[in-house]
Amino acid sequence: MSIKAGYLTPHPPLIIPQVGRGMEREIENTIEAYKKVAKKVKDYSPDTLILISPHAPAYLDYFQIASGSEMSGTFEDFGAEDVKVQIDLDQDLSDLIIEEGRKKDLSLGYKGNTELLDHGSMVPLYFIQKEYSCPIVRLSVSGFSLEEHYKYGMAIQKAVEKSEKRVLVIISGDLSHYLDKEKDNYSEIGEEFDNLVEKSFETGEFLDLLLLEEDYINRAGECGLSPLAVFMGIADGYQVNGEWMSYEAPFGVGYGVGEFVLADKNKDRKYLKKMIKFREEKLRDTRESESEIVRLARHSLESMVNLGEVEDPKWKLSSYLLEEKAGVFVTLNKNGKLRGCIGTIQATQENMAIEIMKNAVSSGLKDFRFNPVKEEELDELVYSVDILGKSEEIESFLQLDIDKYGVIVESGNRRGLLLPNIESVKSVEEQVNIALDKAGIGPNEDYILKRFEVTRYF
Repeated sequence: MSIKAGYLTPHPPLIIPQVGRGMEREIENTIEAYKKVAKKVKDYSPDTLILISPHAPAYLDYFQIASGSEMSGTFEDFGAEDVKVQIDLDQDLSDLIIEEGRKKDLSLGYKGNTELLDHGSMVPLYFIQKEYSCPIVRLSVSGFSLEEHYKYGMAIQKAVEKSEKRVLVIISGDLSHYLDKEKDNYSEIGEEFDNLVEKSFETGEFLDLLLLEEDYINRAGECGLSPLAVFMGIADGYQVNGEWMSYEAPFGVGYGVGEFVLADKNKDRKYLKKMIKFREEKLRDTRESESEIVRLARHSLESMVNLGEVEDPKWKLSSYLLEEKAGVFVTLNKNGKLRGCIGTIQATQENMAIEIMKNAVSSGLKDFRFNPVKEEELDELVYSVDILGKSEEIESFLQLDIDKYGVIVESGNRRGLLLPNIESVKSVEEQVNIALDKAGIGPNEDYILKRFEVTRYF
């Protein structure tokens, strides 16, 4: 195998002495582990390093690869403009990765801004270049599922084999950001996630991480799993031996350093089919237990996409749907990622059934953040429907609860809304700030604050 090993490396800028100004001494174990990684890289003397950074330019539906002959960056944004990192890029291997990725129908290429190195790339290179330098392939992650990141890794494996180059992989990523028990965003799942990563390095097994669900990942608050999934795809079909080299979290963020070494081929370690089977079984279970309200939303979008019109339901609707009125939000997810969400704050139709049908179609076809849903995607969509209660004006954040109440902010004709119980929202302040941002209302402007309750259907 031309790819010899992969190294998980955290990227806190304060680990750089000119940035940390003494704070780096709080993560001395991480620094020592970094020095060991740099020496291991030197011992392997690879022709090329593949570096996967979650802070490189990232897109919802595109894997970006850095283009050109060289790149550089400084830590100016962190108060250390004199610290510079410069690299030469391996354009030939990058071209091969794009070629192999397109064979797997992946959306990838050189589009986008690649002028400067990001800190997720610079921090590991700062240490590695003290011992060894070689050309780099700098990769980003995306908004795609873990399954797609794994497929990306499989394409990279094929490209490296074609190139016949000796390659190491640098997996830049911090672990949970929710480990400070004094903060509102603390999450026990964050600690659990970090333990799962450690276990993966100790055992060389990947599947527990690859099958994590999106709501769990959001609650973990990490930035290393997608880069890890790419490496796991790179190692597809190979036995892997791991070593957990260091872990500490003095600032409420998990910093883990680990090594994966590729060994012999192992047909039992081809995980893509297992990931697909897991997703299909979960989707089937979801469909079998879905509520009438969600069934109606799904029927509406599917008939519009397949037939060009919303077909009347093939079952008798309940009186609740035909007689009641309410604001409704329909949310679509695909492979654990948001695929569309549109709704109405108050009833706009003669009954709730029509409200659901219209908003389901809009969520799939008119959410400007996404391309319209295609027929081949329909079987992969997971629906939820929120029925909104009446809103009431409130005076204080103390009257909000992110799990129980949604929030509405209003100033003149500007209005922003955020639903309750969103996994990535960790505080009332964050909930309100997101709503303000959606409305285009500055945090220092006067605005009316309202709350409402929802009933969520799956």
